[in-house]
Amino acid sequence: MIPLWFLPYAVACGNTVIVKPSERVPLSMMRIFELMGDLGLPPGVVNLVNGSKAAVDAILDHPKVRAISFVGSTPVARYVYARGSANGKRVQAQGGAKNYVVVMPDADLETTTQIITDSAFGCAGQRCLAVSVAVTVGEARSKFEMRSSIQRVRSRSAMDWRMESGWPVITAQTKDRITGLIGQGRPTAAACSWMDEG
Repeated sequence: MIPLWFLPYAVACGNTVIVKPSERVPLSMMRIFELMGDLGLPPGVVNLVNGSKAAVDAILDHPKVRAISFVGSTPVARYVYARGSANGKRVQAQGGAKNYVVVMPDADLETTTQIITDSAFGCAGQRCLAVSVAVTVGEARSKFEMRSSIQRVRSRSAMDWRMESGWPVITAQTKDRITGLIGQGRPTAAACSWMDEG
């Protein structure tokens, strides 16, 4: 999504653009570039480069690249910012973002919970704009709950068009991190006993 937000403005202002997707998920961007081939842009205006750290370093070091925008993990964002700015480039590096949504007291809660659920669980939450935190304001705190909306999420094969969740996670390490977080979120027997008493 983010490259698509940047491209029209950059091109309209007379710039050329290089897009370097994650080496773990290049296929979506490759398909987008196939579709962009029908736009009739002059060759070299919009460019796709695939690769890993060597490709990133080449972009960060190239004297004709004047600005960098990065979205991803915090360690990589720090690296991109440090190396790019050391080379005199304007750098925007967004790392490890947590996306907050604010739920106001007058919100239509049925629609709000469905939108938040779609954002948090679509693509298994593996997109930079997935909602991570819901903040309730005033009376919304006592009315807002996600449980029923989450329970309605259908997890199916990624080949099933009715699938809402069930996308594969990107790496085995990601799967381990997610299952670890689920384990941390489950109350222990002692905690459940204390909650029942309280």
